[in-house]
Order: sequence, then C-alpha cells, then structure tokens
Amino acid sequence: MKIRSGWVSNSSSSSFVVLGFEVSEKDELRLLGDKFDNLSDVTDDLDLYYVSTESRRRPIIGALIAESDDYYLQEARFSLAELLALAKTVQEKTGYAGDIKLYAGMDAS
Repeated sequence: MKIRSGWVSNSSSSSFVVLGFEVSEKDELRLLGDKFDNLSDVTDDLDLYYVSTESRRRPIIGALIAESDDYYLQEARFSLAELLALAKTVQEKTGYAGDIKLYAGMDAS
C-alpha cells in the first residue's frame, strides 16, 4: 500500500523527461508549413512528444524518455550512444539543426 504523507491536493500533475528542443517562432512556422494547424498535429505525424506548459515560454518537441503520473516515474535506461542516436533522429524528423537537449519538468493538469 502506498502512503502519501505531507501536503496533498486535488490537483494532478505529470512529469516528463524529453530529449528535444525548444521551438522558436521560426521553427514553429517551418514545422507547421501549409500542412498543419498546430504543433500537436506535427508531433503526432512525426511520432514525437510535445510539451507545452503554462510555466514554459516556448514549447518543447522531442523524443519522450520517461513520464509519470502523480506517483511514479517510469523507469528508463539509455546508453549515451542510444541518446545520441535518438537526438539525431529528432533532428532528422524535424529538420532542426541546433543542439538537442534533455528537458525534465512537471506539467500541472
């Protein structure tokens, strides 16, 4: 049985670890092109993950490494070579030429 001590609220949240990039306005226009109405549609088409939270200035697009609900973070294990290959895949799928970074955070829902 899981016992949660401390402050508890009715709100829920999810955590994420994503290997990707922050989408600039220029990137957004390039990714949307004439085919898509929003970035969520782009990431669905490319089989990538989309993160947009109230606390983030710009959304993130990338490969999902791990996620959680209120209680458990999904276990993930990657070698550096696997992460580098995944970063290259994100760049190839999106046409992004900049640095791919590892992002971790929480999205209140």
